[in-house]
Amino acid sequence: MSYKVTEESNISTVHLDGEIDMDVTEKAKEIIMPLIEAKKEVHLNLKEVQYMDSSGISVLIESHQKATELGTKVVLKEISKSVLKVIMMAKLEQILNLDWKMNVAIKSITEQRDFVVSSSSLKEVRSFSREVFEKVNINQDLKDELVLAIAEAAQNIVKHAYQGEDTDDKMEIKISLENGQLEIGFFDKGRPVEEKNVRHRKIDDIKPGGLGTFFIQQIMDAVVFKEGEKPWINHLILTKNLNF
Repeated sequence: MSYKVTEESNISTVHLDGEIDMDVTEKAKEIIMPLIEAKKEVHLNLKEVQYMDSSGISVLIESHQKATELGTKVVLKEISKSVLKVIMMAKLEQILNLDWKMNVAIKSITEQRDFVVSSSSLKEVRSFSREVFEKVNINQDLKDELVLAIAEAAQNIVKHAYQGEDTDDKMEIKISLENGQLEIGFFDKGRPVEEKNVRHRKIDDIKPGGLGTFFIQQIMDAVVFKEGEKPWINHLILTKNLNF
């Protein structure tokens, strides 16, 4: 493990690099603890940490607890995917101060693809969605939820806009990310959708069907139906703010 400390106002940023295991935890504490004891706000940049085991997680917990005790804080910045996975496994994401904005690769992405309106295309829809989200540094649970929301919306086009009829029509799915704001657009030429008629069943009314819309609304921040611009009939927009 190597490190570098930079100072700005009352914030000390510790850039850690390499692997953090039992062999280097004392060295890590020797770097971090004096900064906390000086009552500085400490930022731990973990972008270049390729590996962290339970000993390293213990250092994060101990640092967090000491900072809280002294009225300051430790913030985890630019967390590498491998470290984030261990933090999530330990269920510490709601306890430690994670700068979630840095966990999302803040960049512009716009990708779109056409799919035949058919249940046989749903696997392709899921594969396309996963390919896009692999380029965005968000945790796997959220990726899985977003793929579910997209697949359910595509399924609704097949089931409701086309009522399961065989067709050569295609639907377009467009996934865009700009400054942490995710927008997913669905375009189809099926029967016009009346938003007032789009309702999920009551969750305590246990029966088959009616859950797709519920899942979408639970996962996404906003669901908006618009009249499509030619040649499209329907335009569904799902949005999610990824700036935690």
